[in-house]
Amino acid sequence: MAGGIRNRGFVGVLAAAGNVEPILLLNRAVSCMAKRGSLYVGGSFTGSFDNEKVAHILSTNGLVQGLGRGVDGTVNSITFFTDSQTSTEMLIVGGSFHSAVNLHSIALVKGALAAWNPATALWSAISEPFLGRVDVLVSNGPILYLAGTMSLGDKATSLLSIYDGKTWTTPLGRSNEFVVGGGGGGGIDAMAISDEGHLIIGGDFVLQGTSVYLARWDGGHFHKIQV
Repeated sequence: MAGGIRNRGFVGVLAAAGNVEPILLLNRAVSCMAKRGSLYVGGSFTGSFDNEKVAHILSTNGLVQGLGRGVDGTVNSITFFTDSQTSTEMLIVGGSFHSAVNLHSIALVKGALAAWNPATALWSAISEPFLGRVDVLVSNGPILYLAGTMSLGDKATSLLSIYDGKTWTTPLGRSNEFVVGGGGGGGIDAMAISDEGHLIIGGDFVLQGTSVYLARWDGGHFHKIQV
């Protein structure tokens, strides 16, 4: 990239000619994106558009809108999630922040996890406050998967949690075959949903006593994936 883009957040599109055409330049890094018609981005950037760390890029004209007044720390992951109670699709934002705040409001959503409703343009809490750091989010319709280092209320910390719209559970509570932080002492760095609807996790962890970097959770057990 050109020197003027270095050390800045950059969102671009690969043009037919093979060059990257900038959509948006920001003052710090962009770390995650999600798209529903138009594009949402998160990271460590700040802006003059009433935004902190997370923004909405309008696909029709490229204008940037803040999500309320944003959050007070880095956004590591964003994903869309359908609330099973209301059938509302929300943008879930996780990272290393402590609160999210609505525009023209001092009411804060506490914790490192917050839900943005595109229809009402309001932040809300998805559940009890998450204390810690959210690294990766992925959803499968009404099921939300979260990886990171956190504690939920007064419960013990967990590095992989599953939310069904009502309660949080953890595979660690149902299976002793999986240990995050094994091998080189890492954790979960990436997650995706397979065509069968299973959770795929990538990182550095222990499965059945062996260091593993890629595994599948079928809802009851973990399975090592050979690459």
